[in-house]
This record gives sequence, C-alpha cells and structure tokens, in this order.
Amino acid sequence: MLKIIAIVIISLFIIFSAYLWIRNTSYMSGVEEIQKKLKNTSGQKQPFSDSLVKELPETARLYLTHAIEPGTILAEGVELKMKGSIKTSASAQWMPFEAVQNIKLGEGFVWKPIIRSGSFLRIRGVDYYYQNESQMYFALYGLIPIVNATGEDIARSAAGRFLVESIWLPTQFLPS
Repeated sequence: MLKIIAIVIISLFIIFSAYLWIRNTSYMSGVEEIQKKLKNTSGQKQPFSDSLVKELPETARLYLTHAIEPGTILAEGVELKMKGSIKTSASAQWMPFEAVQNIKLGEGFVWKPIIRSGSFLRIRGVDYYYQNESQMYFALYGLIPIVNATGEDIARSAAGRFLVESIWLPTQFLPS
C-alpha cells in the first residue's frame, strides 16, 4: 500500500513538474520572439552629425553631441550584460544577479535576470515592454511562478523605465 502511495505521489510530482516546464518553455519562447525582434536592425548605416541636432534645444544638443561622436553609425539597439545585487523590498537581503537586457530604438526592452538567493535558490525572471504591453514574470528555478504581473500600471511603469534606460541608447533622443 505504501509503495502505491509513493508511486502516485512521485507520478503527480513528475506530471506537475512537466506541466510547469512546458508552461514556462511556452512563455519563454514568446519572450525570445520579442527579444529577437528587438535585436533585429533595419541595416541603415546613418552616421551621426551635428546637423541632426541643430534644431534641438541647447541642453539636448549638448547631451547628444557629448554622447555620440561625429561620424559614429547611429545604433538602433543595444544589448547590455550586467552583474550586481538586487533587493525585492527595503527590508530584504541583497541578492546577487546577472542579467541581459536588450533595448531597441522606439520599440521596447527585454530584461532577463538570474537572481541567486543563498547557495541553492535561483530565480529566473523576465521584465519586458514591447508594443505598449509589459509583463514581469519571475519563477523559482524558472519553473515555479512567484511573480506574474501585467496590466496598465505595469505597462506605465515599464514605459517609464524604457524612457529612463534610453540613456544607454542616446539615439533614442534624436529627432525622427
């Protein structure tokens, strides 16, 4: 009898794990598709020149001429690789993380961190903003969801983040 109960429990665990893995794989393939679109470029090779910013206010002109050297081919996107520490709340412990973020001119971003908590715990996440939609999704070991947030507030917050993080892609601030 105990053997049957053990087999049932193990079988349920395997089925549940497979369900979580399939669900996460499906979700992540959608995110990978967005990330691929953010990495694609039009292939245009327009160089930066002072004439591109001559109509801008002085502060914007100074920023852009300092951030982009004349003759530099204008970037449509950027991929950032980062390491650091992150907190989930003011009272939480700092946790080390590594992440990759893709930002594309006028389109959005995808941020994919792996956060370590303690020796064994790993949290994989995605935070994206694309076509005025956004989602934050974090899961233990990439399987067990712990954060899954969408909606207007998340999209508005992500749009603000996109604007602030455009500092890494100064061409974002050039006139169209």
